[in-house]
Amino acid sequence: METLYHLIHSLAKEEKRLYNLHGRRGRFTAIYEAYADAKQYSRELDKEIFAKNFVNLSRAFFSMQKTELMQDLLAVLLEYSNSSDPRFKISRLRSKAEVLKYKSFFDSAMILLREAYQTANALQDESEIIRILEDILDIYPETQTAEWSDYQEILSSYRAVKEKKNEPGGLATDLRVLIKTAEKHPSEKDTYNEEASKVLALLDADATSNPGPRSWFSLFDSQLAYGTAFESPEDFHKRLIGLEKRFNTDQFPSLLRMRSILS
Repeated sequence: METLYHLIHSLAKEEKRLYNLHGRRGRFTAIYEAYADAKQYSRELDKEIFAKNFVNLSRAFFSMQKTELMQDLLAVLLEYSNSSDPRFKISRLRSKAEVLKYKSFFDSAMILLREAYQTANALQDESEIIRILEDILDIYPETQTAEWSDYQEILSSYRAVKEKKNEPGGLATDLRVLIKTAEKHPSEKDTYNEEASKVLALLDADATSNPGPRSWFSLFDSQLAYGTAFESPEDFHKRLIGLEKRFNTDQFPSLLRMRSILS
């Protein structure tokens, strides 16, 4: 694997030390040392390693071992590298946040993403800022600390950067945060209901002016979320009937028509 060969030869002395300490080098010694000692990569090198160490095993196993060694190296570099490159720091923070998000530790992921955002701001890298803010907005409704006022500040920053880049913003996340905030502050539910209904109207207008699966599914899901959060069972039932009538026509994708019926 040529990429693995060049990765091993790119390791600095400190990175090699880190891999010896934290990696699983003992499991991949034959491949690691053969690649490290070789002056250049060639397919003959792989054939020699296979013949010397894996001849009683399959080529598929040999290939899997090379892939696992690559992943092991990358994992150690990601976790333990002392690189001072701020972009590397951002990548590491976002990667860790992604794992925490997958595990549903949304508040812990948010802490890392906010740190990544500060680093990107210091770099004044608009593209990186947009990516990080999109990560933040994606998980914000799931955090225990979600507040409408805080979300508006984040969203304002996001839209300001997007405007400079001439890219459009979104509305569905606005609604999710309003619902989450209303759940946390029942005494202010009417206020958030009013704000949420405005967002729902904008989503409806977007679906009307920009018809297509993206806007239709977004509107349908938002209608369901709004009704569940803010309406009485009777009003929510009426909304479901309205959604079925609206979306159960040949104009809309079959999956959306089925969802409108089943809801």
